[in-house]
Amino acid sequence: MNGARWIVFGCALAVALGIGVPAAGADESITVDLEKERGQLLQERTYERLFRVQRLMEDEDVEGALQQLDILLQQARGHAFDTAVAHQTYGNILLQQGREREALRHFLAALRPDILPLRSTRNVLYLVTQLKAMVEDFRGCLYFFGLWETTLEMPLPPEASVLAATAHVQLDEYREAVPRVRYAIDHASEPRETWYQFLIALHYELRDHRECIEVLQRAARHWPDNKEYWKNLSALHQMLEEPAEALSALEIAYRRGLLDREEEYRTLAQLYGHQEVPYKAARALAAGMERGIVERTFENLRALGNAWMAARETGRAIEAYEAATSLAPSPVLDLTRAQLLIEREGWEEAVRALEAVAAAPDFETDISNPGAVFLLWGLAEFERGRLEESEQAFRRAESYERTEEEAREWIRAVEAEKIGRGLL
Repeated sequence: MNGARWIVFGCALAVALGIGVPAAGADESITVDLEKERGQLLQERTYERLFRVQRLMEDEDVEGALQQLDILLQQARGHAFDTAVAHQTYGNILLQQGREREALRHFLAALRPDILPLRSTRNVLYLVTQLKAMVEDFRGCLYFFGLWETTLEMPLPPEASVLAATAHVQLDEYREAVPRVRYAIDHASEPRETWYQFLIALHYELRDHRECIEVLQRAARHWPDNKEYWKNLSALHQMLEEPAEALSALEIAYRRGLLDREEEYRTLAQLYGHQEVPYKAARALAAGMERGIVERTFENLRALGNAWMAARETGRAIEAYEAATSLAPSPVLDLTRAQLLIEREGWEEAVRALEAVAAAPDFETDISNPGAVFLLWGLAEFERGRLEESEQAFRRAESYERTEEEAREWIRAVEAEKIGRGLL
């Protein structure tokens, strides 16, 4: 009997034929009965035609192989197992050719009778899961993922869990995606940065800020030279009104030399300032300027001067303010600089700064207490021994109501000094 021989056939045929295992799609009427007896035999003529398909594929005659499978599908009518195997093989070949939607139809046909060996069923289910995602049928993707997951005899592969998470995201099911990505991260043989970034994005989208911080911290430990983790940690702590933690995160990025944008240095300086560490704020801004990252603009130099002044680094504050006012006139900064110079007994430089203040076009409106400018001017001239100039400044201070009384006291002091020197 030439055609009466039957042989056992399993999913190993796909491997024997040299046909790869890729991805597929589905119909939710398809189910899998794990209790079902699955030992099946192929008809001999089916087996022989499948090996004919194999030879044609080895010769790269794809169309010839598909024609043989069309013939097989006609011959196998009434034989559910042979038909399912033919559809599985057809799907594998089409998938290799990039014909995903056609492959999907054949894989679904292979699954529908639920007759393939469990291993083959498992492989085809995962192909269908992948192809459903590829053709953007994400609900179908998750349905077949669930079927496939029930057939597993070992722990769920992390990559597959990420595939399910991706499908959930495409359906705006962010909450359902979270445990899938967490599972993948926790069961991966080595850290996968893209998975951490996926989970961070999910928590951020869900406004789970604490969870987001926890994952960012783990990511930062694995990839400490990725400044975005430190920056995002800092930003989240600021959002949660935790300034010390916000500073700590950004400071790590700074110490590792990761900051390379002006706004990052400015933010770091502001955080130092809020934590009352003005010296470090000034050092950070100064370092950014030295590296050419922070531009020496009026605003930045003023911020630098303010930080140095808060840190009681008077000389450095004066230098920063002077550099700022060389770029843009500022009576307010000139007045501050003059006050600092007077503290250091830099009388002559103080007078020059005060002259600039008084010469400003909007002096009367920019300075809240104009008379105080002339009081300081008079004091500086007095200390220089220039009594006439000192008295002139004090008389100008006398013309302002807020400084009138104090100015008169100084005028009397100047007159007394003149008498003492024999000048009156």
